[in-house]
Amino acid sequence: MIKEPWINLPVKNVSKSVAFFKQLGFTFKEERTNDMMAAMIIGKANIAFMLFDEKLFQSFIQHPIADTS
Repeated sequence: MIKEPWINLPVKNVSKSVAFFKQLGFTFKEERTNDMMAAMIIGKANIAFMLFDEKLFQSFIQHPIADTS
């Protein structure tokens, strides 16, 4: 049984994304947060959204990252 779901998402700038979500009141696992990735914790179930730098994210997926512009 899964106790902590982790959702991986690419972002263009991890530091800016962390600052944005912190302003909204979200918390992060500091031991899993650096310049290339950040673990944002959501809700009482401790669901983790991993925000990965696009280059790092691209290194472990098999398809191109969608252009969201």
